[in-house]
Amino acid sequence: MEKVVRPGPGAWLQARRLRSAAFTRLADPGYLISPRGDILEANPAGRDFLEALPPRGCQGSVGRQELLELFRRAATGRLEPSPFRVDGPGTSHYFEARFGQADPEGRKSVLLSDVSIWKKALAEKDLLIRVIRSEADKPVAVCARCGAVKDEEGQWSRPGALAQAGLPQNRLTHGLCQICLAEELGHAGLGESAIAAALVQGRHQTRGQELPGG
Repeated sequence: MEKVVRPGPGAWLQARRLRSAAFTRLADPGYLISPRGDILEANPAGRDFLEALPPRGCQGSVGRQELLELFRRAATGRLEPSPFRVDGPGTSHYFEARFGQADPEGRKSVLLSDVSIWKKALAEKDLLIRVIRSEADKPVAVCARCGAVKDEEGQWSRPGALAQAGLPQNRLTHGLCQICLAEELGHAGLGESAIAAALVQGRHQTRGQELPGG
């Protein structure tokens, strides 16, 4: 059986000093809290953060009172990473509090990470997804006679384009392109001037046009 070599008091003290030095150099606010949730130690960023907080938050934002209450809850139980918002003059920042495991004396470390840039990126991503879904749900005009497809600028594609577009049926609205309209007007005997006007517009907007998005 191998002999277990336990570090002596000097090694523990050295490790503790190294952890303390790293804790002090952290760019993010860091704290060491007691088993009751009181702040035992704060790094420079942590002290600056506390000083900048208002005494109390409002409208869902966090102040010193709410942050200390969060620490008390974290000290007496196990909390998952907790997001919160801090409002400043004309701006808001978003943070996430992460709690370490309790040490043998019941103390826990707390690290606050500024996640504002990720919050903004997620908001922009959600907006883009909503825009894409909105565009995907827009109705598309299709000529019921020749199968041409009308794009967002009002231009009609070549006849038969619907068969290649792969559009779902629930997005289709049916009408007539200008050329098919002119032909229908001719069949109805509604006058050469109306037919000519529809044909002229149709020649400018119909033949040779690509599919929407093509």
